[in-house]
Amino acid sequence: MELDMKIIGKNSVVRLTPDVGINLYRIFQQAVQNAIKHSGASLLQVSLMKGQGFVMLCIHDNGKGFQWPLEIKPEHYGLINMKKRTEMIKAGFQVESTPGAGTKITIKVPVAG
Repeated sequence: MELDMKIIGKNSVVRLTPDVGINLYRIFQQAVQNAIKHSGASLLQVSLMKGQGFVMLCIHDNGKGFQWPLEIKPEHYGLINMKKRTEMIKAGFQVESTPGAGTKITIKVPVAG
């Protein structure tokens, strides 16, 4: 799988609280793991962008996609855990997926400055 990473606004300094930082990292980690394990994708695109009062993380694959909202199998709790983590840090959580068209996960975290 090819990985394409972009950081938009690299000259901007963003100070995240430890709680926000670790949860954002864990969400990223879970999304990448899900793409590798379930999607069959050949390309994974990750972007991190700082905007006015927010940081946005997008993870997009070109894999097989799925029907969303998803019927969760007992052994597949990755998306549920990502959603719970976003709620803990008061972030937005959006999943866009269609069978045969890949998956895009977007996390939007409010930040000071």
